[in-house]
Amino acid sequence: MIDANSVPAKRTPFTVQPIPVQRVLDRLDVLLSQRDYVNAEQQLLFWLSEAKNGNDLSGQLTLSNELIGYYRKQGNESEALRYVDDAVNLIQTMNLEGSITAGTSFINAATAYNAFGQLEKSREFFEKASIIYESSPAVTPFQMGGLYNNMGLNCAALGLYEEAMELYQRALNQMERVTNGSLEQAVTLLNMADAVAAKEGTLAGENQIGKLIQSAYAHIRDESVLHDSYYAFVCEKCIPSFSYYGFFAIASELQEEVRRIHEGA
Repeated sequence: MIDANSVPAKRTPFTVQPIPVQRVLDRLDVLLSQRDYVNAEQQLLFWLSEAKNGNDLSGQLTLSNELIGYYRKQGNESEALRYVDDAVNLIQTMNLEGSITAGTSFINAATAYNAFGQLEKSREFFEKASIIYESSPAVTPFQMGGLYNNMGLNCAALGLYEEAMELYQRALNQMERVTNGSLEQAVTLLNMADAVAAKEGTLAGENQIGKLIQSAYAHIRDESVLHDSYYAFVCEKCIPSFSYYGFFAIASELQEEVRRIHEGA
């Protein structure tokens, strides 16, 4: 006689087998900090396949969002926008329109479109995200700051410099409320310098640009900031701006700091 309890249940189209999302994301963070992009991509695609096999729509949405960011950073437009479509379709399938999850996905979509020069499409998604975020008391200052900073980048790319500066200031105001938000403020200040340079020119805007650069450096050197892999990531993101505006000593100093962090010194 066969023990009915020993027979595995048949999987139906409605059976959900969730993937271990947090474990996947933790492992992804390690791979990205090691710049192991090949294995990072393989992990994302493997777990996306597992989420699909297990009818885990929430897991699929999380991984689609991660893949948008991954392929955006790799400069792979077709794959990044493919997962934008997947994320948007999943939001509709899961009836998540108007949720913070949808807002975050829209920001990822907008950032991808902006990176690949589809500026009006980017603005459309940013506006959708803004409506959701600004109407939800559960959205954190960190999330709001990230939204405004990225919206500012889009406006600057469209030549809407005054609107960009207003958004950057909103981002700074939000990040002032965030514990250890100095690094994000530094990035925003450098974005403001770029907006001034684009509008006024580097010579005409020299004084204002210089003040913004020095302020950004002061935020990076905030003594409360932990010098970890994220610090190194932000420094690497900022170094080209310091060099571009002629602050070569700062760029060299930060490059050495990045080297020490990566080498575990």
